[in-house]
Amino acid sequence: MEPKPTIEVRPRTYQPTKVEINEQFSMDATPSQLANALLRDVDVRKAPVPKSRTRRTR
Repeated sequence: MEPKPTIEVRPRTYQPTKVEINEQFSMDATPSQLANALLRDVDVRKAPVPKSRTRRTR
């Protein structure tokens, strides 16, 4: 059995930039490959927010 892949997710409060929202995305995969990717077990890790995107406090 192969090890579970690790994925990084942003905090739920993360607000993407306009560039990130408008970015084009495509994936070369069959429906079967997509189903396998969506249903497999993974380890989840919180991704750090870049320092330029952290909220400034006064």
